[in-house]
Amino acid sequence: MNKLIQSYIKDKYFVSTIYRESSTMPSMWYYETMAWEWNCTTKNRGDLIWQEDSGGSETTALKNHFIVCKKIIDNKCIDLSRQKTGGQVMPFVR
Repeated sequence: MNKLIQSYIKDKYFVSTIYRESSTMPSMWYYETMAWEWNCTTKNRGDLIWQEDSGGSETTALKNHFIVCKKIIDNKCIDLSRQKTGGQVMPFVR
């Protein structure tokens, strides 16, 4: 796993984009962006609110990271942790 970029937003959210090996297809690597609620006092992640696969493109991964940050800032992608389908976290817009 290699960190590409991490962002902390409004002391309430943590967004991380990493380059990681697939757990289901060894030797396949891809970029993944995830966002969690963030406790700035304890420095612990809370509920997962966003998860997105960006494939193998670093440029796409960076764009997606900033899009997720913007959605959080605009309050458009909060609390996805309870919107699950088939075990995957699915986007939910309030």
